[in-house]
Amino acid sequence: MTEFMAGISNQRPSARFLVVMTALILLLTGLAAARLRLPLWADEIVTVQQIGAPPQYGTISLSESLSRVQENVWHPPGYHVLLYFWGYAVGWTPFALRAMSLFAGLLAVALVAQLARRHFSARVAVYAAFTMGVSAFFINYLYDMRPYSLLVLTTLLMLWTYERAAIRVQPTFWAYAAFALSVAAVIYTHYFAALG
Repeated sequence: MTEFMAGISNQRPSARFLVVMTALILLLTGLAAARLRLPLWADEIVTVQQIGAPPQYGTISLSESLSRVQENVWHPPGYHVLLYFWGYAVGWTPFALRAMSLFAGLLAVALVAQLARRHFSARVAVYAAFTMGVSAFFINYLYDMRPYSLLVLTTLLMLWTYERAAIRVQPTFWAYAAFALSVAAVIYTHYFAALG
């Protein structure tokens, strides 16, 4: 398992690469953080109702929240379950609940950079992270209380674990297990991911 948990790249990233990536992450955080306090829109209100976020909708149990989520045939329960526990951990304000999507999106940008650095170069990694980070579509959903940022993150985790399980010369049991969990995470985040 130690081999599987080793760093994505065998080489240490340069100081310039770390500075550029830190600046990009801070830029994205600034672009999205300003919007975390916006009023909820219709789909986010549905999300809040489904997870039973207090005080507006009353505290409900996880099983009640899951039954509410299952009434919506468009989304699997993965994101909602995570948001349910996230709300109990950090609070139920729109700012706190939207922060989970922001963190997932920022982790996705960092992971796409690491994957690109491993397979190409640090320069390509910065370009890939920048291109993904400044995409209007990505920024629009970066602060949204919907599963889309988490879907990008779980898809990238699936690609990373696939590389560990299928492309490596001698994959370990842990590589296969991580790949299976990442595939399940993608499908439980959004049903349309199964079509890809």
